[in-house]
Amino acid sequence: MAATQIDQRPFTRAYGGYLLALLITALVLAHLSWTSYHEAIHRAELSSAGLARVNALALDTALRTADMLLGQAADMLAPHVDDPAALRRAWQDEARRLRGHIHYIPQLNSVRFFDARGELLLSTEEMPRRVNVADRPHFQQARDTPGAGLIISDVVRSRSTDREAVVLLRAVRAADGRFLGVLSTPLDLTYFDPLLRDTRLGPGSSVAIRRADSGNLLVRQPPVTREADRAATDHPAQRLVFAGQATGSTGYISPLDGIERIISFQRLEHFPLYTVVGIARHTALGDWWRRSLASAALVAAALLSVALFYRHMARSKRLLESVLEAASEVAIIATDRKGVVTLFNRGAENLLGYPAGEAVGRMRLEDFHLPEQLRQRSLELSPQLERPLKGIEVLTAIADQQGAERRECTYRHADGHCMQVSQIVTPIGSTRRAGYLCVAQDIDEQKRAESLQATQNGILEMIATDAPLPQTLEHLTVGIASQAGGLHCAILLLEPGTNTLRHAASTLPAPMVEALDGLAIGGDAGASLRSGLLDADIQAALPWPALQAASRGARISRLWSAPILDAGGALLGLVLLLGAASRLPGAVLRGLLEMASRSAAIGIGSARSTAARQAGEERLRLALAAAGMDAFEYEPATDRLQHDGDVTRPWKHPDERTGAAYTRHIHPDDCPAVLDARARLRPEAPDYTAQYRLCDASGRFIWLAEWGRASFGARGQVDRIFGVCRDVSTLKALEDELHRHQQHLEHLVADRTAQLSRSEAHIRLILESTADGLYGVDTQGRATFINPAACRMLGLAPEQVIGQPIHGLIHHRHANGQPYSHHDCPTNQTLRNGNVVTITNEVYWHADGRPIPVIYSTHPMIRDGAIVGAVVSFMDVTERRALEEAREEARLAAERLARIKSEFLANMSHEIRTPLNGVLGFARIGLRDHPHDPAGRLFASILESGKLLLGVVNDILDYSKIEAGKMQLEDVPVELHLLLRNAIEAQRERAEAKQLQIVTDIAPGLPEVFRSDPLRLGQILGNLLSNAIKFTEHGRVTLSARRDGGKLLLAVADTGIGMTEAQLGQVFQAFEQADSSTTRRFGGTGLGLAITRRLVELFGGSIVVRSAPGRGSRFEVRIPYHPDVTSTPTAAAGQAGAEPGARLKGLHILAAEDNEVNQLVLREIIEGEGARLELVDNGLSAVERIEAAGPDAFDVVLMDIQMPQMDGYEAARRIRAIAPQLPIIGQTAHAMADEKARCLEAGMNAHVAKPIDLDTLVGCILQQRRPAAGADKPTAAPTEPPVETPPVTLVERGALAARYPGRPDFVVRLLGVFATSNADTARRIDEAAGTADWATLAELAHGLKGSAGNISATQLRQQAALTEEAARSGAPEAGHHAARLAELLRRCLVEIGAGAE
Repeated sequence: MAATQIDQRPFTRAYGGYLLALLITALVLAHLSWTSYHEAIHRAELSSAGLARVNALALDTALRTADMLLGQAADMLAPHVDDPAALRRAWQDEARRLRGHIHYIPQLNSVRFFDARGELLLSTEEMPRRVNVADRPHFQQARDTPGAGLIISDVVRSRSTDREAVVLLRAVRAADGRFLGVLSTPLDLTYFDPLLRDTRLGPGSSVAIRRADSGNLLVRQPPVTREADRAATDHPAQRLVFAGQATGSTGYISPLDGIERIISFQRLEHFPLYTVVGIARHTALGDWWRRSLASAALVAAALLSVALFYRHMARSKRLLESVLEAASEVAIIATDRKGVVTLFNRGAENLLGYPAGEAVGRMRLEDFHLPEQLRQRSLELSPQLERPLKGIEVLTAIADQQGAERRECTYRHADGHCMQVSQIVTPIGSTRRAGYLCVAQDIDEQKRAESLQATQNGILEMIATDAPLPQTLEHLTVGIASQAGGLHCAILLLEPGTNTLRHAASTLPAPMVEALDGLAIGGDAGASLRSGLLDADIQAALPWPALQAASRGARISRLWSAPILDAGGALLGLVLLLGAASRLPGAVLRGLLEMASRSAAIGIGSARSTAARQAGEERLRLALAAAGMDAFEYEPATDRLQHDGDVTRPWKHPDERTGAAYTRHIHPDDCPAVLDARARLRPEAPDYTAQYRLCDASGRFIWLAEWGRASFGARGQVDRIFGVCRDVSTLKALEDELHRHQQHLEHLVADRTAQLSRSEAHIRLILESTADGLYGVDTQGRATFINPAACRMLGLAPEQVIGQPIHGLIHHRHANGQPYSHHDCPTNQTLRNGNVVTITNEVYWHADGRPIPVIYSTHPMIRDGAIVGAVVSFMDVTERRALEEAREEARLAAERLARIKSEFLANMSHEIRTPLNGVLGFARIGLRDHPHDPAGRLFASILESGKLLLGVVNDILDYSKIEAGKMQLEDVPVELHLLLRNAIEAQRERAEAKQLQIVTDIAPGLPEVFRSDPLRLGQILGNLLSNAIKFTEHGRVTLSARRDGGKLLLAVADTGIGMTEAQLGQVFQAFEQADSSTTRRFGGTGLGLAITRRLVELFGGSIVVRSAPGRGSRFEVRIPYHPDVTSTPTAAAGQAGAEPGARLKGLHILAAEDNEVNQLVLREIIEGEGARLELVDNGLSAVERIEAAGPDAFDVVLMDIQMPQMDGYEAARRIRAIAPQLPIIGQTAHAMADEKARCLEAGMNAHVAKPIDLDTLVGCILQQRRPAAGADKPTAAPTEPPVETPPVTLVERGALAARYPGRPDFVVRLLGVFATSNADTARRIDEAAGTADWATLAELAHGLKGSAGNISATQLRQQAALTEEAARSGAPEAGHHAARLAELLRRCLVEIGAGAE
């Protein structure tokens, strides 16, 4: 049958078509060979032209970058060329910028400046030997060609590096066009190597760069001598370039090497250069030759194959027919491309029930599948393949894509039932699809068996893990129902003691569950259900109306059942299958019911066994707990030990562990005995007892008594040990206590006897040896004993005292000679009331009549509750009283000296600060008015010297306050990162002046806020950083911060001169420096580190130093860390964003100052900031002026302290009475803390120390000024228009104009370059922060830090420095700093754009 179902026509057509295709193929190959020849030539032209354009673009970009850098540098240096000092200062800043750019531009390695004579003056790298380039043609061209841009030299040998290079120059000219010199940068010829080498060109190719104006060769790969190149002048690219053509391609046989090449050239857009790329002709046609030979070989092989094709065709056909006929158990179906069946073997007939004649040519492959499965598969595959699938494509799309597809699906039989099959679909034909081959095999039985096995394994696993019985039975019913061909499964359990079935689990609807629950199985129906497997019609054979009614509603007509029996054959319940007539064979249904019955019986039996075992274990546990015992089981072979009970549980021992682990907790002294007892176990002596101590990890132990019995194996070895143990710690403690008590009683009598004999001698020895006086009296006040010390102090013999009334002998008068009544004597009061009395201010009388100052105590002697006498002890305090009087006099003298010292320091501070205020004030005014001329430099020197003098005065005052114990620390929230940043910024200018690098190393996770004194902590950091910069000539200074346990560790390290061991010993001493030469060389008072150490000690911390000569020093400060969880540090009062010169505009200020110089300084400062100032020369005049003008006439009063007629304190008190709301700011040359306190007590609002700092005074006035009159008095009209506060700007244009005076065009250009070069930087910062790319973020922040400084954007520069530091250390706050930096940059760009408009 199979042979008649194969279509014969394709075999015949294939043979004839093969011959025709062979002829056509030969003709096509010939045509393709001719076409591919021309295409190879064209591709070579495109490749060479593309590479020429790429090389030209890369070179043009590099030259433009160099031109921009040289142009910016030329504009920066031109104003300073005539002033050598200014030129070098300008070059320092510009060189740093250039080096930063050169780092990212590999083609450049240095920038040099030659003066108008051609002499090398400046270089970004170490200065080479003396060089003059006046004879160079490119220098002469730059000098003689005004307006020339970037000049590119021919290849020359560099006089500084002695290497061949191409030199880029740009002339530096003055504003009047005068030639000042050139800036140049060499391009080493090695830069061009990676640009010219390209492996894609192939052997025999060449690349070159030439000048467009002269045709001279700059560089070539492969290289040739320039003499040989000049000899070969007839280059076609040069002719085309001279003719004005910018790009082109042509053929050319090189006279240098005789190679024929396809060449392309491209002229640079902005510079007189062009690039040439040549590809060897034999290289370009290499692939064409190989393909042509392969085509010829292919035609020959095809002719041979035709001869063999027909011979094998018949043999293959016969073999195929035999194979298809034999494969009766496997369905093999072939189709054409449209899915129509072309082959249908006997296995397919058996599987699907269709005759081959009915299927071939009439049916399609998809006809055997379920329509719903085809639709579902189409929905799944269409989105995946991005095209709608229909028909045969649903079954063959994956096979077309992957070569074959194996999957499991459902076939529909000719009679309508469905079956699971394993199907493999394979395309027929590798290039052109002739059809598809489908091989399918029935896996219905295999799937059912696998599912049943999985269900049974799941049930057994649940039983093994003691899963609840209802859950186990529910899982069983679901598994059986899934294999029952649409039938429902239910399990009913027999209620103990009755014949009633109760529903346990099922897949039935609720009405059927209700009908099954409570069925009675007595009578014939019950007997049939109990007897074995049952197959019955529910309506006809079963006598349960409720079940019959429910089954009709659920369309269930038949019932199959099997009994669930225990091991003894007793009925436990039933397993039911319910539904309509089943298509499954009876054997399958029986197998399902038997498997379900066995599994349910195992589950029910296991559940009952588990319940019985748990109940037995609980009874045993209760019995052991009641007896205070643990039960244990030990297996020597596996070393497993199981404990049950509560005795050892408080010792944190797990219930199950190894015997070795348990033994390690037995006391070492007891362990050998326990192990020996177990080792002696024998079948004839299986019992043992032991007592031992069980220890926990901390060494605590309990005593356990253990009783055990062993069971033995066939060879007499110990198999298991069962036993119990009990806590006998209490019993052991009682035994030990009884033993100790017995020993104690035995020794007590002997000891007591010896003690009594020694007691009297001991007491006598004490009385005779003590240095204090002792005597005793009876109830009548008569002496009963007296020791030798008392006799010596009183000048009496024992016989003169004993038996005599002691009061009349030694205590009869007061210190002033007045009689001392016996009744009032404290000793007699003790005899009356029994109180202990201690007296410190009375005297005893010596036998010679002189008084003895004493301290004495009287203690009553009580026997059987009655007072029988008293003991008095006393000591002579004559010397102590004298010492106390001397100490008091010394204390008063010290206080007078400290007061005199404080007054001296205060007066000294006043006398120095008063003239210093004038000096610094006029210096600031002079520097403000002459910022850029020689007079300005003199004012700056005066200001710097004055600040140094002020620092010396402050150091002396701080040291004096610390010495006097008057310095108090604040306890306020401190923003740590801001504190560290401010300390660095305060010293940065000094460090940059010495070309030192300041590095911060802040540990990740350092707290943002803690509680401390920010002023004194900043003073500590300032002293350490200042010293580090002072004593460091080269290298860097590092400030680091981290947590060290409960301490905050701050460290300052430098690479300076270091110290010897001897110098380290005195470095913290006041007025000491390393040696006298240090003072002469570096200056200073020698108080800085002494004050630092005292401040650290005030914090309760410590400071240490490590140093070695020539290797630098490291100071480490540790202070207590106090976290702050409730407060947030507040920002200092600012200037409301106003520019200097207008911050006090609109204010009316009264100042009381008697010094004329200070009056001039105040007037210049106050009126220079826009305020209106009235001056008076004493406090009385200030009071009178306010009385006359009224309390609202002035916004602020500035009050000096020491003035004639009335000082500032009294004037403030009187003004406060006149104008309670008027702010008063004290100005005093007294810098002591108590002076500030006195100012506040007198009613002043704030205090400013002289010399006056402009920003400090302005900030204090703005902070203390009272609100405008309109805020409190809405009816009052303002006397002048409100002052508009200028907006806060990021670019300090005033500073920028001062930095480049007289060059507004350059400032505009500089800002434009900044905006252009950073147009995309904010986005890149956001991207780097979002991806945690800290390296890129640090690089962006570093570049922005330098450029922001160049345009005087201080806030942006500081934020960039913070971001760079956080990114390089990987700190958690790096993302926050990056977001802030991006925001400031965007604001800055908007601000620059607005300024340009």
